[in-house]
Amino acid sequence: MNNISIEQIKQEPGFKIIKAVKNNQVYLIEENIISRPVPGLYKGFLMIGSALYPDVFKQFQE
Repeated sequence: MNNISIEQIKQEPGFKIIKAVKNNQVYLIEENIISRPVPGLYKGFLMIGSALYPDVFKQFQE
């Protein structure tokens, strides 16, 4: 696994044109959560959903 920070993502050549980078909406999700079978995968989906649609997924936030 490659540990990377949001700052490293923002500094990648060409990434400055990506809307999420421009709007400071880059989120890190732990790789093990979304690359392993259920229930970790389910938890990963909830984390991604919460990052993208916080109002819709607020009932799942801890």
